[in-house]
Amino acid sequence: MSGGEIVTGEVRDSTVLILDDLIATFGTIERAATALTKAGAWRVFAFAAHGLFVSPATESLQRAPVEHVFVTDAVPLFRLTAPAARERVEVLPCAALFAAEIRKQHAAWC
Repeated sequence: MSGGEIVTGEVRDSTVLILDDLIATFGTIERAATALTKAGAWRVFAFAAHGLFVSPATESLQRAPVEHVFVTDAVPLFRLTAPAARERVEVLPCAALFAAEIRKQHAAWC
């Protein structure tokens, strides 16, 4: 059994959120989502700060049992070209979050 087939905890009939810092090929998320659905997860969503989506991410995204993927706009989605793959990805703006944190840190320093 490979690491991608191990699920710790009970996920049967649950909605599961996969959180990652970076999506490159989408392989890790595809393996995790497959293991989760085999373990009985009802729905799987993926979240990442940076969506690079390098080859073969388009193919992995189209195969993976992930209902929707959320990434920030820190990296443009120019590599994700297939319309069927793009439909499953939502890009969330991050500039306001960065600005708020900069203001908070600036206030703490002054």
